[in-house]
Amino acid sequence: MGRLFASLTVVLLFLPSVVLGQDIPLSRLLSGSVAAAAQIARPLSGQTATAQGDTTGHFSATALRLAAPVELDGALALQMTTFPTAFAWGAPRTDATPGAEPRVRGTGASLVELPSTLGKGRFAWSFADEIIEFGRVDGVDLRSGSVTVHVAHDDCCQPLGATPAPEFERDLLEEKLALDVDRRTYAFYGSFGVTDRLDIGLMLPVVTVSLHSRVTSRILRTATAAFPDLHAFDDLGLANHTTYYGQSASGVGDIVVKGKYRLKGDGGGDGLALSFGAYLPSGDADKLLGAGAFRGDVSLLWSARSGSFSPRANVGYTLAAGSGAEALGTPLAAGGAVASSRALPDVLHLLGGVDWAAHRRVHFSADVMGRRLSGLTRFTLESVTFPSRGPGTAPTASYVGANNLTAAPDGGSFLQALGVVGARVLLGPRLLCNVDVLLPLNDAGVMPRVGAVVGFSWTF
Repeated sequence: MGRLFASLTVVLLFLPSVVLGQDIPLSRLLSGSVAAAAQIARPLSGQTATAQGDTTGHFSATALRLAAPVELDGALALQMTTFPTAFAWGAPRTDATPGAEPRVRGTGASLVELPSTLGKGRFAWSFADEIIEFGRVDGVDLRSGSVTVHVAHDDCCQPLGATPAPEFERDLLEEKLALDVDRRTYAFYGSFGVTDRLDIGLMLPVVTVSLHSRVTSRILRTATAAFPDLHAFDDLGLANHTTYYGQSASGVGDIVVKGKYRLKGDGGGDGLALSFGAYLPSGDADKLLGAGAFRGDVSLLWSARSGSFSPRANVGYTLAAGSGAEALGTPLAAGGAVASSRALPDVLHLLGGVDWAAHRRVHFSADVMGRRLSGLTRFTLESVTFPSRGPGTAPTASYVGANNLTAAPDGGSFLQALGVVGARVLLGPRLLCNVDVLLPLNDAGVMPRVGAVVGFSWTF
């Protein structure tokens, strides 16, 4: 114990503390929460400081250098902002035969584009309200509180080396994370039929994103059990502490300019068409409202009809030309970690599904969407071992921490699979209501727990 007091008296007085800014960007909320929650007892003063030093940065200095929380920030920013936004490119059409009853034609689910076109001189306006709760990344449940980050003590004092010394450097900090991520988008879309085969349109999204985190911290006194007031969250030696962080942002997302040319078919939903468009970086990427860079998109759309059923298939590619949120490349404090990559992913889109005309005014649909992404970080929960823990000059015990968040940058390509089930109801000759539910079919990348869309389309 004498060695401990001697080391504290000589060197801890001069340890710098880590002070995080109050305005952590939304795109860095998770890593900022981890670092802020790692700050322990308030700075000491007077004779107490001479004996014990300022301990606030003993763990937060290391927490700032952890790669996994920053990489998870990056995964959320890059994948959430490029996740599909619901809006119906296909417009509702009614049978043009004089005296015929109105019926649903040429429209699919809110996230599905069909080869149908409006017709020359016709205008369509659509609105969709999409709510998505992102709850998993590579199968890791972000809301459960089981995601753990183990923080080693900062290697601050002589002697520096592989074996933590003095003894107080062998203590650890365990942080259990729970994260709630929600995105709501109001999508306004207008399109115009330039010719019977060519439509052009523009989509304006108004986006609200909210992130809330809970960090439950526990000081693991592997070497200082007899001296609990050194590493504590208050003057009474508190070893457990729960902190809450939250932010939200609202604003215009990435505006989409779109065109569609029908190559084959009658324009009523059957045939073959080429869709092309551009995503303009109008949304604030640091607030997770937009991707932060230009993206171009091209797709081939096919649909047919067989009795009451209409099968369909799409294949497309989105090319990104730039990087995402700038805050991902800026450390929260000196010596802090930054994301290994901010490059937006290119996405290969695949879709297959079918419509069922249960009634002339009511259609049901089921689709499977595939999104192939590459060059993004992948995540797992693994055990991590900290050797040489315990008191004494030559400790032999190790500490094994479970469920430690581990990141593997540039984890190769992966395919996200999502299901979309929904219904369309023709409320009037030119008014259509869409209701859809989005469900994850696998655990690749950042995935929603569930998503819901309600929308309306009018034609003139």
